[in-house]
Amino acid sequence: MRTTAAALLNLSRNIGGSVGISIVSAQLVRMTQVAHADIASSITEQTIPTVDPTLLQTIAPQGSTALAVINAEVTRQALFIAYLDDFKLMMLVTFAVLPLLLLMRRGQQTGGPPQVAMD
Repeated sequence: MRTTAAALLNLSRNIGGSVGISIVSAQLVRMTQVAHADIASSITEQTIPTVDPTLLQTIAPQGSTALAVINAEVTRQALFIAYLDDFKLMMLVTFAVLPLLLLMRRGQQTGGPPQVAMD
């Protein structure tokens, strides 16, 4: 009977872990896209010179390379924001499940630590 219960517990832990990883991964991809769109919408030809006045003259001759560098930085920032959102989600789930600890019972205490035979 104990082996069946242990197997079911292990199965439920594996499935729960897989579902949790899938949810967090999907949330990471989704929030990366949302944050990228938000950040990229505020980048225009008029906002680039506010960072550094000489930047526009420096990157203008490069063309697509400059756009790729800007896009890489926007993606890096969006990924960082998405990771923060994922950790916030995991924190909220943890706090939501925390009251379930009050429903747990203490285990039965046994006589003491097991005796080891010395030969």
